[in-house]
Amino acid sequence: MFQRNSIGWGMLMGITFPIAGLVFLWIVNLIWTSLDPVGMNLPIRERTLLLLVICLNLIPFRRFNHYRKVASLRGVVTVTVLLALFWIVRYYATLID
Repeated sequence: MFQRNSIGWGMLMGITFPIAGLVFLWIVNLIWTSLDPVGMNLPIRERTLLLLVICLNLIPFRRFNHYRKVASLRGVVTVTVLLALFWIVRYYATLID
């Protein structure tokens, strides 16, 4: 999976990992809030959840870097930067609080 070397493949991996992570963390967050095991109402805020999802791109980033697949690495970095910019624009007003 990490042996291909193209920007398109890197962008695809850079989108796939955050989407899979978002689905997983969203489901875990829903289960946690519905069960509320000890009376601790600790749901993860949306902006924190999305930030964790963006950080999941470190997985393909490290793997492509390990295999020296520079073009794929550029694709992952491009998607990560775009996601980070989207996150900053979306939550800028609440970051200053």
